[in-house]
Amino acid sequence: MNLIYKNEKTLFALAAVLSALFWIVLTLSTFGVIWVFLLFGYLFFLFFFDASLFLCFRSQT
Repeated sequence: MNLIYKNEKTLFALAAVLSALFWIVLTLSTFGVIWVFLLFGYLFFLFFFDASLFLCFRSQT
């Protein structure tokens, strides 16, 4: 596999470990409440995007 940078695999592993540690600390420090906020944010985005598509296509007909 040809990589652009010679240390790309090492940097990817480092980034993966740091991001996993970040999410673990965030989850433990908020007692899991962050996942509820992410779920509500996702649902809000989902309904808002669906409504905007509906209004966009409805106005074109």
